[in-house]
Amino acid sequence: MKLLLKLCLEQITKGERLGSSFTKVGWKGIQSKFTQLTRRTYNKVQLKNKYDNLRKDWRVWYKLFGKETDLG
Repeated sequence: MKLLLKLCLEQITKGERLGSSFTKVGWKGIQSKFTQLTRRTYNKVQLKNKYDNLRKDWRVWYKLFGKETDLG
């Protein structure tokens, strides 16, 4: 999970994201680097589903705790 987020962030800094989605080149970069580092082959759809679920979980977390100041 951390690796996927790291690779996504890497593609964002390269400018391979338009709006809230990655370009074809961005997804190819994420997919190839993920396969290279983990030796597990996942296609774009599988990686995108994981990325979308992580974004959804983050939105729920942020809605609950992100603006809260009494957590400390």
